[in-house]
Amino acid sequence: CTKPMIADALAVPKNTTEREAVCRAATALRQFYLHHKVSWCFKEHGELGDLRLLRGLDRNLCSMAKLGKRCTMSSQHIKS
Repeated sequence: CTKPMIADALAVPKNTTEREAVCRAATALRQFYLHHKVSWCFKEHGELGDLRLLRGLDRNLCSMAKLGKRCTMSSQHIKS
């Protein structure tokens, strides 16, 4: 139940900067792990450690892009 459809997150135009691509990936990841059904799935299957790892990955991606806690990219740029 944790197979997200976020392939578009990394399919970026050639003129996209590395920072924008990392932000896009972090935004898609955040949309995935904050989604109610996904959180429920992790809790239901006892995989809260995995949820913590996803949150850590989100923090690391934003840090790599020097974006602080949140990317400025809106969710409308990422197809769910």
